Amino acid sequence: MGINWPDKKNFAFTIVDDTDNGTVENTKPVYDFLYEQGIITTKTVWVYPSRDKFTGGGVA
Repeated sequence: MGINWPDKKNFAFTIVDDTDNGTVENTKPVYDFLYEQGIITTKTVWVYPSRDKFTGGGVA
């Protein structure tokens, strides 16, 4: 008995990045590279307004 992953894959890969200090400039190259390697992933986001100095640095 095991997990039935999509497309008969045998594992999952998770990335957690630093959303506090993440900007388009410092995270896009990483996600672009992963995509070019065929690794499809998602980006963490804030769903609430920042309560401190971290604003996401211009992430649109």
